[in-house]
Amino acid sequence: MPSIVSRYVALLAILLGAPNLVFAGEEQSSAPMKVAFELGHSGKKNQELLKRIRSEETKIQFIDTPLEEVVHYLKQLHHTEVQIDQHALAQAELKIDLPITLNVEGVDLEDGLNVLCARNKLGWYIENEMIFITSAQAEASHMTVRVYANPDGILDEEELTLAITGTIQPDSWSDSRQGGSIRAVPSGNFILVRQNRLAHEQIESLIRLLSGIED
Repeated sequence: MPSIVSRYVALLAILLGAPNLVFAGEEQSSAPMKVAFELGHSGKKNQELLKRIRSEETKIQFIDTPLEEVVHYLKQLHHTEVQIDQHALAQAELKIDLPITLNVEGVDLEDGLNVLCARNKLGWYIENEMIFITSAQAEASHMTVRVYANPDGILDEEELTLAITGTIQPDSWSDSRQGGSIRAVPSGNFILVRQNRLAHEQIESLIRLLSGIED
């Protein structure tokens, strides 16, 4: 009999659009495995936006162009709301007119954002169905909660937890409200993770690698 916690998590999975996550011991759907989904009011919409920016090709070609102009261009090109976190930039002593020089094309928008931010001490994340351009520090401290399936019990939950915390940003895990946290739900073959955007990407990649699930 599944525990109350695992039933609660599975119910959330269904409500948020991941019906193929099932209780331990129950037959699994033939639908493709969805490894993770985000909790929160707009979690499903955020994931839909992430899926879209991973499939849309972008072109970012600028020379000494103010960041705010680059952001406006991306907003128009991809018909997506993109905002600058001016408060976080000010704390990092960065300005919205930060000059951007970049020549990237033939990649998806996610990769384009990664290159843009990595070269300019910036970061980005998705929240409330919008893309936020922020400082690298603010990106690292912006936490969201996701539920991850443990497909076919690739490892027991304790081993999977240790594999994640030992290889994915090891210094970022903490019991404090500022750090990442992880909790196993053994009877439901789930783990609940609170982490930043980059860590979530790495965790999903790790689980897919261990379980042989293709994107």
